[in-house]
Amino acid sequence: MKPSFCGRLLDDVTIAGADFTDALLDGKPMRQLCAIASGTNGQTGVETRVSLGCRES
Repeated sequence: MKPSFCGRLLDDVTIAGADFTDALLDGKPMRQLCAIASGTNGQTGVETRVSLGCRES
């Protein structure tokens, strides 16, 4: 089973450098995370925005 962030509150979170590859996210949390996403994960080398599937801004 993969972790899911569906329905969770995402206020005041820091996700810089996080890798969300294979995370299951629904629309609203994904939009919230994309709005604050930045950085690159130091272990995987994956950009946070890329791992979330964010559109180019």
